[in-house]
Amino acid sequence: MTTRPILADPYELLAVSASASADEIWQRYQRAVLARAADRGALAQAAEDLRQPHKRLAVDMLLGMPEPDDAEIEALISAYVELPSLASDDVVAMLAIGPEPELELASRELAMRPELDDEPIVTLELDP
Repeated sequence: MTTRPILADPYELLAVSASASADEIWQRYQRAVLARAADRGALAQAAEDLRQPHKRLAVDMLLGMPEPDDAEIEALISAYVELPSLASDDVVAMLAIGPEPELELASRELAMRPELDDEPIVTLELDP
């Protein structure tokens, strides 16, 4: 069973409260970058996520979600494993390969096009 990557809490990275203003977040970001230059990318992402209202709402929603345990995940997977196939093997093969080609061999024929002139036009079909 694979584990989900741990979501870094931007509030903890920047050491700010959930009610911090955008200016306070920016000040904490600048202090944190001076103290931990190696974490600059993660700190910049955390500051951006908390300073923009729509991203901050998404972060708050993700942090508030309960994390399911392995038993719940296994129960969800096993509930959907037993579903019957939606297409038969013949249909799947036909979709993958395509139908048999139907060849109609046309013979050489003369066609008259009175709107152009009275000369016959020979139409040729190439052999496949």
